[in-house]
Amino acid sequence: MVTSEYGGAGVRRTPLPKAEALTEPAGETRHYEFLKQNRPSTVGAMRMNGSLEGYLKEVNQEATEMLETLVRQYATAEGVTEALKRTDQLGWVQIMNSIRNRAEEVMLNEIIYR
Repeated sequence: MVTSEYGGAGVRRTPLPKAEALTEPAGETRHYEFLKQNRPSTVGAMRMNGSLEGYLKEVNQEATEMLETLVRQYATAEGVTEALKRTDQLGWVQIMNSIRNRAEEVMLNEIIYR
């Protein structure tokens, strides 16, 4: 019988990943995977001249800025305010999740998968 701090007797559970593993920039990873699959010669050339890491950081920065800007613009356009957040938290969360998903889709198509 296995016991652990994550569950009762007889239950085997895997601990959650460490926080550091979750903080990896998603834009860098997604764009790198896209390049590896669709433009392997570009990845090879960038590795050879040492510009791959800097390029991926730049793409991640651009993607993060675009996402933040789009979320702000969409929220303003749809009239999402702090007052709404105070009066209808669940509604605010639903709207903001929808906005974030739409903004992420635009960012992925415009920056990550180009």
